[in-house]
Amino acid sequence: MNQEPSTPQSSPNPATPQQQPINPSPVAAALPLIPNEWPGAFGVFKYSKNAVMLNIGAYLILLVISMILSVIGNNLSEFVSFIFSIVSIFFSIALTFVLIAGAQGRKTEAIDALKMSVTYFLKYLGLSIIVGLSLVLAFFAFIIPFFIVLPRLILAFYYLLDQNMGIIDSYKASLAATKGHSLKIWGILLASFVMILPALTIIGIPVAIYLGIMYSAATVVLYEFIKKANKVQAPVSGTPNPQPTNPEPQATQPTQNTQTPLV
Repeated sequence: MNQEPSTPQSSPNPATPQQQPINPSPVAAALPLIPNEWPGAFGVFKYSKNAVMLNIGAYLILLVISMILSVIGNNLSEFVSFIFSIVSIFFSIALTFVLIAGAQGRKTEAIDALKMSVTYFLKYLGLSIIVGLSLVLAFFAFIIPFFIVLPRLILAFYYLLDQNMGIIDSYKASLAATKGHSLKIWGILLASFVMILPALTIIGIPVAIYLGIMYSAATVVLYEFIKKANKVQAPVSGTPNPQPTNPEPQATQPTQNTQTPLV
């Protein structure tokens, strides 16, 4: 008897993994690091939260140590308090590095941020003095210029730490970059104030702390947003070269002289 060869039952196609798309992280898939259009002062909260959460461990370590140093320093002699104030500046710089890394989608550790703060301490201190003097002079100039100067200088420290600019270059870069964005910065400051209001009640203190931490990267997101917008606009400002990729399209036109056959 001729036995027909039994055809093996078709097992599931081993190539089916291609039919099962890998689902990326819901947060990464749903939300870019930096918005393409400014979402508003309250709309930027979710972008700030993502930046903070990416390095939340390093952020909380630096924040808690900085707060402890501030509390201890206030209860000691003036000289020791001054030393603690200097040390707290290192932690402020490190916190800024952590927020910048988060807004750029990079992981970092608290110790690495502290090492970077040592490198940038003197430049950061010098820029702080210049920005502080500018704000003081603007305040005494009948107050109104203060509200104009403050938003124009608020990004200077990000240019210093992120792009390793000099003190004066960072100062100028912030003035240039924030032109036309002052209302966005005031919106962020106003939103920050609103998020602190729950602290007026005992029950609302944890809410205010949470909102304050998660919103602490809002100005960093704005810095990255402006930087991203400037990169997009950069080719437009130069001489346009839209047609060099078509090498002499007229060379193929003589073939069009052949008359189409008449029916």
